[in-house]
Amino acid sequence: MPMQREVISDEVPPSPEVLRLVETMLGDGPFDLSLVGASDPAHAKARQESAAALRESDWPNLGRYEALNAELVASGARPDVVFMGDSITEIWPLADPDLFGPTHVGRGISGQTSPQMLARFWPDVIALKPGAVHLLCGTNDVAGNTGPTTPNRYKATVSAMVALAEASGVRVILGAVPPSGTMLWQPGFDPKPWIAELNEWLVGLARERGRAFVDYHAALSDGAGAMRRDFSHDGVHPNRRGYGAMRQALAPFVAGPATAS
Repeated sequence: MPMQREVISDEVPPSPEVLRLVETMLGDGPFDLSLVGASDPAHAKARQESAAALRESDWPNLGRYEALNAELVASGARPDVVFMGDSITEIWPLADPDLFGPTHVGRGISGQTSPQMLARFWPDVIALKPGAVHLLCGTNDVAGNTGPTTPNRYKATVSAMVALAEASGVRVILGAVPPSGTMLWQPGFDPKPWIAELNEWLVGLARERGRAFVDYHAALSDGAGAMRRDFSHDGVHPNRRGYGAMRQALAPFVAGPATAS
């Protein structure tokens, strides 16, 4: 989600500023909204300009994991699971490092929508020849991060990623769009109806294709369509408690990572 364009992963160390933001988001203490510039017009403008510049250069951010992918392919190792997604996936290794390792690879990028993920699905997933892909996306589609969109466009891009995985013999694990009652970067917008529609469709897609569906919405929801307050500081990104609930929901479908010998 569009808070920072810098790397947030367990593979490349984040800057001190980004680490401070992420650790604050994950922790139990009070959350300072100024860290994300939620009420700072200058910060919002800079973020929009940064996103526009990216679209004109490497819109899907194909270069983000390019070197890591080349290294992994050259090693001959094949991950058990590739986690494809947005900032919720990108931050996950910091929140729950025990879930990730040589066999569980994170490929999340902050702020991304499903069309961007589709554009990098081959190099960041298929080319790695994993046993499975965990696909978690939709929050930024709902927010319109890459421009106006519709539920049908989301369904088309997710369907394309599922078809690519199936054609390549990669097992698909579909994650529900997490609950959100508000989005700091879209004041006044109610994302709940969109999220409900997309999740209803994802459930049907998983049933139709015989694929696993992890109900993160149920795991994180306050019962009214928003994320539980004890699971998030900003109502969108889980804290460590929230990631703990996600890990429990995921457990029946993904075992812990194998350790390097």
